[in-house]
Parts: sequence; C-alpha cells; structure tokens
Amino acid sequence: MKQRIIFQDPLFFSRNTNAVHLQYRRGLMSLALASSDVLAISASILTSITLWKRIRADLQLDAHLSFIPIMVTFLILTYQLIQLYPGVGIGPVEELKRLTISSTFLFIAMIAMIFFLQTTATYSRATLLISWILILVSVPISRKIFRRLALKLGIWGIPVAIAGESEGVTRIQKRLSLHPLTGLWPVLCIDGLPTEGRESLPLSQINTLILVTDQENFETIHHLVTDKAYRFKRIILILDEK
Repeated sequence: MKQRIIFQDPLFFSRNTNAVHLQYRRGLMSLALASSDVLAISASILTSITLWKRIRADLQLDAHLSFIPIMVTFLILTYQLIQLYPGVGIGPVEELKRLTISSTFLFIAMIAMIFFLQTTATYSRATLLISWILILVSVPISRKIFRRLALKLGIWGIPVAIAGESEGVTRIQKRLSLHPLTGLWPVLCIDGLPTEGRESLPLSQINTLILVTDQENFETIHHLVTDKAYRFKRIILILDEK
C-alpha cells in the first residue's frame, strides 16, 4: 500500500534543508539548555554566598567563589549523564524529577566530602544548603525561559516524521504543535508505514520517526532502523489504543 502525505510543514520544507542550523540543531538545543543551567547554577551559588556573608562576616569569600566552577562542572556533567541535554520528549514532570534527584545527590556528596576532608571551617554548610534550595528552583525556571527564547530564535525543536493510521497521526501532530517546548517538531505526517514507496517521501533531513500503531509491530520497527534508505537515528513508538 502506497503511503500518503497528509501534512508537510511549510516552514521546514520552504528553506534549505541542508542548512547548518538544521544539521546541528540537536547540538544547538543542548547548548541553549547548558547555558541556561550554567547561568542558573552560578547565580544561585553566588546569591547564597552573598546572603550568608551578611550573617557570617568571617566567611572566606575566595574559597567559596572558587567553589562555583567546581559545582557548575559537576552538575552539568551529571545532567548530561541523565540525558537532560537536550532533554527532548521527557516531559516537564520527569525533567523536574531528574533535576531534583541528581542535584540533591550531588550536594549530599559534596557535604560528605567536606566532612571527610575536614574542611568545615573553610566551607559553610549553610551556603551549600541555600545553594541547593535556590538551584532546585532556579534551574527549571531558567530552562523554561531559555526554551522559549530558543523557540523564538528558531533553533528549538528536532524535526520528526509521524507515520501510522491517519487519525492517530493527526492527533499526535496537533498535540505536538500545541506544545512546541517538548522539543519535537512535526514536519511530516504520513498515512501508513514508510516501508514502501520511499522515493516519494522527503525524509532525507529527518532523523527521528514517531510511529503510531495499535500493535507492537517490531518487524516494521526493525526494518525502519536497518534500512539504509532511511537511517532513522531514533524511533518513538506510540501505541494507539483509540
């Protein structure tokens, strides 16, 4: 059965799909969120130092200021390990959960290391506690702001194709279009599975496929992964129960 294109994003297909900003779009999105995190973490720790300095006059500023790049580096690496760059498609609740757990774990590890190295006289535990609280609040807020900024700049959203039964495909396309901050940009919708007639499908610049099906069709998924004509790097399976 020949596939039928039911939607093509005019913005995506009207410009040069070989442009550098499309080729490295995922990297630009990751860079935007990493910049957001660096800014939020640095500002949070600096604020905690400033606040605690007003209470404790003998606070060693040099030692605490040198602590900022260390915490920024460890937190960014931790966020990278739990796949928060670019954090596409994981949802705001799951993202908040990952941010909270990873940040809390790292701060507990830092406090334990301070005790182990017997440097409690140099580094204030209160400063770490305040920094932790501020980071838990500021990082998610900053990420949302930077996502909106990246969206306005036209660098947010990974182009995806959606294939499957027409009604389910249209429903997913509308949902993603209404929530662009998820990072999935529906640029092509196909009625049917793209296993035949691939010459007529403009998929050369699309590396992510959302497959909407009412059953776990693993044979089709395997074909789409291994077929050299497609080279999809990511396939998202959505079971449509109707």
